[in-house]
Amino acid sequence: MYYYIHTTGRLAAIETTAKNIEEMNISLAPWISSLTEKETHVIIGFQDSGLMGLSEFVMEENFKRRIQDTHLGFTSNIELVEPFIEIVKVFVRNDYRGDKLYEVAAVLNTRQGDQIILSDGKAMSASDDELRANSIDGNVFKAKSLTIADEKRKYYQCEIRSNPKKTLNPIIRIPFNMSLPGFDESNMYKFKNDETNMWYIYDSVKRYAFAYYDLDGMIPDIYGISNWIETIPEKKLSMTVLSQFYKVIGL
Repeated sequence: MYYYIHTTGRLAAIETTAKNIEEMNISLAPWISSLTEKETHVIIGFQDSGLMGLSEFVMEENFKRRIQDTHLGFTSNIELVEPFIEIVKVFVRNDYRGDKLYEVAAVLNTRQGDQIILSDGKAMSASDDELRANSIDGNVFKAKSLTIADEKRKYYQCEIRSNPKKTLNPIIRIPFNMSLPGFDESNMYKFKNDETNMWYIYDSVKRYAFAYYDLDGMIPDIYGISNWIETIPEKKLSMTVLSQFYKVIGL
């Protein structure tokens, strides 16, 4: 893992070259101290909404919400984990009696511990009886999980497992999860922003995208998606369109 830090304002000389984090000794104390010298700078005022939260500068939706949650005091999964896919029951709606109804869906657990629900998008049109069977009939869950696992193995070489006892609710933030209904790995394009060294794997129909920093293929290897990415056709996409109209997930 490598870090690069560049400060702006007052003592801008505190800058480091990219190097191994274990070899780096970073201290921002001189820069912070320099900001106390009132004779060298002055704040003349703020316009309405002149201050923006750090999350406003982050395109990746899961990173943005993680920053917001941390600011609100909700923190979880502060260590990196090995990515994997888990097939679980995901809340869809309540029936007329108030009982919870679930679909069976694959959930990509990212390095940061975010849980990204990769459902087929058919649950909203499914009948209550069909959704109810996912919970009361173990054979139904098993059959669907096997079908989903076989499909996901075409694209992911990470661990894929099922857990019939686990449920997720996309409405609840903890554990952190996001839903991408209708996500389809077979209908993707890719492009690289050479200015930022970022790769984007995107669906131009559903307008979903995966994003990762290009570190000699390290990130795709961690997720077991290198072979899949190599088969994806490359197609340019405007960064403005991506940032304004796509739901981007950071890997």
